[in-house]
Amino acid sequence: MLDLSEVTADTFAPLAGSPFAVQPGDGAGGSLSLALVEVERHAGGAPGREGFSLTFEGPRATLLGQGVQRLAHDRLGELELFLVPVGVTETAFRYEAVFG
Repeated sequence: MLDLSEVTADTFAPLAGSPFAVQPGDGAGGSLSLALVEVERHAGGAPGREGFSLTFEGPRATLLGQGVQRLAHDRLGELELFLVPVGVTETAFRYEAVFG
């Protein structure tokens, strides 16, 4: 599993637009795909740590609740992120993970 204490915005920036597979934790089975749509850098991270956030979009057919989700990416492997639903478009739910 990817060590999140070592990742930076530069870890994710080249992956913008690529899919992350998610296994919803509701026991319903199946999986869905979230697309990484934005990597945004923030000032004021913890000492020695860059602050940044990741924004994902997923299908409107399934809303993931706020909480830790296990994601998998073909380049990064598996990682667990605390995702928060932050918006909705006509076709997608938006989620954010914040690092700092």
